[in-house]
Amino acid sequence: MDKWQRNVIYRAVVAGGLDPRECTFDYGDAWARITHVPSASYLLLEGDITEYTAKAVVGESEKWPFGLRTFWVEVEQRVRAWAGR
Repeated sequence: MDKWQRNVIYRAVVAGGLDPRECTFDYGDAWARITHVPSASYLLLEGDITEYTAKAVVGESEKWPFGLRTFWVEVEQRVRAWAGR
């Protein structure tokens, strides 16, 4: 992930209501994983700039797809919604 993409993800976490100091942000070339440490909730994005898959776990729930196909323009919205849960 490029720095501008990481910045978008960071801002979306804040906009969703999470304290980024309680989160870990792990990035690879084609993936990002944001984990809220106190709850062990996480959001995993995999793909490239044209198309991502998003999977999330909130609290102790089962892993669920959070939009099977997500385009970059929707990533900020998806991250914000996950953070809000």
